[in-house]
Amino acid sequence: MSALPLSAIGLSRQNRPLASKRIFAALAALALLVSGGVVQAGPAADKAAESERLLAAGKALQAWQVMDEATLAIWEKLPLTIAKALFVVGDPQGYGIYNPRESSVFKPGDTLVVYVEPVGFGHAYANGVYTIALRADLVLKDKASGRVLFKREGFGDFRLNSRKPNREFFLKLSIDLNNAPEGDFLLTIPIIDKVKGQKAEFTLPFSVRK
Repeated sequence: MSALPLSAIGLSRQNRPLASKRIFAALAALALLVSGGVVQAGPAADKAAESERLLAAGKALQAWQVMDEATLAIWEKLPLTIAKALFVVGDPQGYGIYNPRESSVFKPGDTLVVYVEPVGFGHAYANGVYTIALRADLVLKDKASGRVLFKREGFGDFRLNSRKPNREFFLKLSIDLNNAPEGDFLLTIPIIDKVKGQKAEFTLPFSVRK
């Protein structure tokens, strides 16, 4: 099989976090577990307990802010992980704003659009700005034999500068199937965190049928 013509388009956006009764209820429940001794004491547990006290005092915004600090502390210990990766229809309009593609069967000339939600990525901090920097590589294999048909490092580069350590960050990868033959394939996308020096990857099977 000859190499497929491929192209990548990267997109990342940050949506403002929205407070809700459901979120605060979950935070309160977590804090109650901590205060009840179910979770061992530590920085995150201390902040969860503080958040519960603030919530009980009617200071919901402060409770959310403290809990967000606890979440960030946990995030910084989390290795780079792919929380979600799937084929979508059209262009994602933001974090979590996408339409899943029901089928992984494509026609020659179609474009694969992949939506990815990484978690645990690092934030480089300098001059009041946090930077997220991720790289996506690409490996295409024949599903039956496992033979590598196409491979490219630096298929997509994604970067975001922000005054806050954003955690809602998504990637969009586009792959053109111009002149692609029929067959069953495996699309593997390694994601490299340039800040933390870590790697995670995912694989999506797909088919090309006329």
